[in-house]
Amino acid sequence: MLERPAHRIWLLNQANALIDLFRGVTGGPAGFRMLGVDGQPMFGADEVFGIHDTTRIVHVFSVATQMGIPGLRDGIDQGMDFLWSAYRDAKHGGYFWSVNADGPVRADKQAYGHAFVLLAASSALRVGHPRAQALLDDITQVIEERFWEDGPGAMAEEFAADWSEIGPYRGQNSNMHSTEALMAAYEATGERSYLDKAERIAWLIIHKAARAEGWRVAEHFDG
Repeated sequence: MLERPAHRIWLLNQANALIDLFRGVTGGPAGFRMLGVDGQPMFGADEVFGIHDTTRIVHVFSVATQMGIPGLRDGIDQGMDFLWSAYRDAKHGGYFWSVNADGPVRADKQAYGHAFVLLAASSALRVGHPRAQALLDDITQVIEERFWEDGPGAMAEEFAADWSEIGPYRGQNSNMHSTEALMAAYEATGERSYLDKAERIAWLIIHKAARAEGWRVAEHFDG
């Protein structure tokens, strides 16, 4: 069914409709605009945008550009600009969880959010964005130095703004998205180190943890 021409056309129509809807996000003070249920921008001084929102839009617009859908490069530019100028912590390194027009709203550093920075940088690199390599280099260094735990072969979950530890919790969800992003980085660069990390996470979560629980995938871990 997935390869039937009619189904492929239906999928493309769905993608085009969603892309057309999200064209309205551009132009916001915190990276992009929040959209209402009618797809129209919501204007207000209290606009807060999470890093996972901004990075996902950069990723989707980059994938759509690869598909040949026109008119999205300005949106990629805007997202990439705000990732570097608004979300990036120039003092401590890493990327804030959420920002508004005045600066960070939540300054903590989440593995979930950093995974999506890696995904956005990798996707932007594949469409030749001029700032993609710098973002990719920066987020790769942050992951290597702050989040990656070589012992278990997985990502630490979260830190305070100054990189002090918050707690022992480790999450499957952030590591799942990290696996996705690491695979995308490998596809964009050919660097084997990204794929090696993705494989180690998959081995830990699936081969070790899920196998021991009758192939049920646990969501939460205590270290």
